[in-house]
Amino acid sequence: QAQCGSRALSSLFWQRCPCKGAMGIDKPCLHLLPLKQYEVTLQSARHVLASLLAQPARPYIVFAKLVREIGEQTVALREQSAASIIQRAFRRTVAISAAASAAPALAPASRSSASGSG
Repeated sequence: QAQCGSRALSSLFWQRCPCKGAMGIDKPCLHLLPLKQYEVTLQSARHVLASLLAQPARPYIVFAKLVREIGEQTVALREQSAASIIQRAFRRTVAISAAASAAPALAPASRSSASGSG
């Protein structure tokens, strides 16, 4: 995998390098880029889409398939992000509930019996 980082980018979003898959078959692997590169690429895409929107209306969309795919991927990314936030909140709530229910069991019984005898 050391060769993966030294390879040139084959596209804006990911690097590809030949990695051995199941049964030794070459398959492309995807490696994440630094977040700053994602941000710059997304800003560029935003500028391109804004310039397409600024053009006079036409009966067709330039690069219709590509624009549709970007839209679908954007929706999927937003859904995954929302699901992740919900899962994290649920896990936090469960952990807090478990800690709260375990707290009375951890309290020493001698305090309650000592306060009743006084």
